[in-house]
Amino acid sequence: MKKALTVLLVCLLAFTFLYCTKEGERGPRGPAGADGNANVKTYIFTDSLELSWTGAGFSLLYDSVFSIPDSIRTEGMVLIYMEYYMLPDWWYAAPGMGAGGYVLIRTGFDPNRVMIIALDPDGKNWSSSTPPPAVKTVRVILVPPSEVIMMRKLKETPDLSDPVAALDYFSRRESIN
Repeated sequence: MKKALTVLLVCLLAFTFLYCTKEGERGPRGPAGADGNANVKTYIFTDSLELSWTGAGFSLLYDSVFSIPDSIRTEGMVLIYMEYYMLPDWWYAAPGMGAGGYVLIRTGFDPNRVMIIALDPDGKNWSSSTPPPAVKTVRVILVPPSEVIMMRKLKETPDLSDPVAALDYFSRRESIN
């Protein structure tokens, strides 16, 4: 009896979904929404004097056009990509291994500059008597945060091996926020 009732219920649901239709004309299109721009800015540096290595590093000094706002430096993202003359049209993320794996690139920034430093592939100071591979272009991308969520350490840790205790713990956390 239970099996027959289950089969009947499944058939009824399938029949309902198969023969449901939406009747009528489609309504008018709504007004255009806000532009989806995420306020991401890209700066491209191609000045060969600015991009020449001084020892094992160089700095991109800010001018009145290029600056990193405090909100991005403290809460957003600064992405840096480099293109080398030896491998044009290949972009390498910095920090990371540079052109051909010959150089390890470290980056940093403060209110006045973006610093790019070359290291040996093993992470030690640049030891070669020749400068690191010549940089053709540096792309700096500034991404502001759309939301900042301050995190804090849990005062108590839930027993995750007990599903009921974990559910109770996280349900209480949602009601607090």
